[in-house]
Amino acid sequence: MLTESLDSPRTHSKQVNEVGVVPWGGFASLGLGFVTFVIIPIIAALLLDSLYPNFVQKLDSEPNLTNAVFFITLFAMEMSLIYFLVKNQKVRFVDVFKLKAPKVKSLLLSIPVFVAYSIAIVGLLGLVAQFVPPEVLEQEQDISFIKSGSQMELFLVFISLVIITPIIEELIFRGYIFQGFTRRFGYVGAAVISSGLFGLAHLQVNIALDTFVLGLAACWLYVKTKNLWPVIVLHAIKNGIAFVFLFVLGNGG
Repeated sequence: MLTESLDSPRTHSKQVNEVGVVPWGGFASLGLGFVTFVIIPIIAALLLDSLYPNFVQKLDSEPNLTNAVFFITLFAMEMSLIYFLVKNQKVRFVDVFKLKAPKVKSLLLSIPVFVAYSIAIVGLLGLVAQFVPPEVLEQEQDISFIKSGSQMELFLVFISLVIITPIIEELIFRGYIFQGFTRRFGYVGAAVISSGLFGLAHLQVNIALDTFVLGLAACWLYVKTKNLWPVIVLHAIKNGIAFVFLFVLGNGG
């Protein structure tokens, strides 16, 4: 498919318009995933605990405020790491992750894709329910936040779950991991691998199935629009609806 070496900066600048044509591969993608989901959270926790005494203990006693601070710190650290890695590849951040201003119709496409994902996950969970105990599929997701708190706390929860989480997870799983594996396995193989990793990162069986299907939908949307913003919007729609049910309706608001 490629007629020029991926090691050429000139080739990078010509090919970044295509999803999956990036100067890193699957192993680099896995490395970034490990660093962002294991190493950086540990570093962030140690840093915050050194700056604010007993910060880690307050993750349980004051979960909304402290977890929001933790999320924002993670976001800043992970974005800095990704920017540094991309800058070293001599390509522009907005180009390699397809973050240029999207067309309106591309953003709107996230709505029918969300509907399709919702139908697919209902069907999949119904099928899986025939083979696993009900309690496995009825586990409540541990999202680190509680359903009560001040308006400011709820605002910080919203920022953490509906804005920060979609941006950083889509940058990592679709922007970095999916594109890295596409070099060797093509769109379909890379979509399955990156979506599987996306599911495994959420640790629970029911949530893993849900995020696996969401990941497949996100990969399709990414390839279709060649822009990461519609994918971020898709993820934000899902998290936004969950936020309303958990923290607004579920909180008596």
